[in-house]
Amino acid sequence: MKLISVILPVYNVAPYLEQCVRSILDQTYTCLEILLIDDGSVDGSDVICDELKEKDTRITVFHQKNAGVSAARNAGLDYASGQYISFIDPDDFIDSKFYEVLVKNMEECNAQCSAIGHMRLYEEDGRSVIVSPAVKRRTLSGLEALDETFSNVDPWVGMPVNKLYMRDIIEEWRLRFRTDMRYNEDNEFCYRYLSYCDVIVRDTLPLYTYRIRKTSATFSMYTSYQNSKKSCYSADIIFSYAEQYKERLFFKRIAGYYVRVYIQHIYYMFLREEYDLSEIKFVRKKVSDVINKISEIDILFKHRIFWLGITVFPRQTYLAIKAMKGKNRK
Repeated sequence: MKLISVILPVYNVAPYLEQCVRSILDQTYTCLEILLIDDGSVDGSDVICDELKEKDTRITVFHQKNAGVSAARNAGLDYASGQYISFIDPDDFIDSKFYEVLVKNMEECNAQCSAIGHMRLYEEDGRSVIVSPAVKRRTLSGLEALDETFSNVDPWVGMPVNKLYMRDIIEEWRLRFRTDMRYNEDNEFCYRYLSYCDVIVRDTLPLYTYRIRKTSATFSMYTSYQNSKKSCYSADIIFSYAEQYKERLFFKRIAGYYVRVYIQHIYYMFLREEYDLSEIKFVRKKVSDVINKISEIDILFKHRIFWLGITVFPRQTYLAIKAMKGKNRK
């Protein structure tokens, strides 16, 4: 059996950590090293990590000052010794056959990446929703996988946690998570890794449970103007990467994402009752350049209407959003 290095970036997840680690320890595939990277937790997660280490020799704990999830994952990659690499978020959990299926598919298909399906567990009301469609196992190339990014039917491409990776590829191409990105750094890592794969095997068995929490980074993305700016910065990086694939569907989908992020940036600026004409002009130029160069960009109708408004009547559009916000407060 080949060794799998399982990397968990741990930060203030005390209520969930033990369930997550237990689901890894209970795997039918047992050749694992579990690397718990405590990223400066202050809620007792650091203590739980040390307690878990005493229960199973496969667990190793590393404590570091808080530096973010990307830095924690990168530390795990530096410490890893397995032929295979897996990333698990510590507030999620996995089915007992998660690694058995991933490894079996990887080796049977002679693939460089093995991906599995997932379900979402909504913490607010306890709902579980299977996200991945029930289809047969299939193989595809790295570029074919990139073309499926941001799929409404099967959003699997940009997730780092639903895949098994080869450490040789990660090290050969010096792949690491970007620590300067606040959002979508996981997508960026996946895109680059997949691009180096000749064969990827995609299985849709929902063996990974992704917990949706209100306090997650996804839900806090637009709580401030600065966070919105950081989202734009991440979109710039991903769009710049995708430009090397201008003839592929992947680039068009990334372009659509890029346009949506910048349109939403102005919308959230208006919601905060901020009006910066220089920022509006800056965004108008960036978005117009993309829209004019690329046909068939996927933009929602409401985004198109808002974009038309800030293009022709920016001040009036701002006042309209402000007025609607005022009505909603009553």
